[in-house]
Amino acid sequence: MTTALEYYIIDLRPEWNARPYISLWGPNNGGYVYSVRDGYAGRYTQSNLLPGYHYKHRYGSLRSLDRFPVLCSIVENLAGPPRTEGRFRIESGGPVILNTGDNRTHLRRYRLNIGDPTAFDRRTKPAEAKPSEAAPSGRLAERVSDAPNKGVAA
Repeated sequence: MTTALEYYIIDLRPEWNARPYISLWGPNNGGYVYSVRDGYAGRYTQSNLLPGYHYKHRYGSLRSLDRFPVLCSIVENLAGPPRTEGRFRIESGGPVILNTGDNRTHLRRYRLNIGDPTAFDRRTKPAEAKPSEAAPSGRLAERVSDAPNKGVAA
């Protein structure tokens, strides 16, 4: 009998880069936690993971992935004790993953790819026209259609 591989959901949104520790999803998609201690961070199997929900990026580059699964064993190898004094202390204990550029790069490198990673890339989707960019309507449309076509050959 084989056991299913388990993954933590890592959340590396850019606005959290100044936080001291890397955020993980809690159990049952509930909230964010820092500690990988049993019962704190959620453990997910591949059958529980959904592209676009557990795997997402907003800025058109796989280097800037916001949220993605990583094998629990890889995450646990990066984790260490939290600070116990000062501003970023965690009283509930660790282990935690320090929020460093090297750790973020390592986690992105070992992410699990679900489906087509470019499917969530805004640059590959057709742009939707904003209401202000849509074809004019009403009185504005009449004025636009009445305007002379300067420089257009007949």
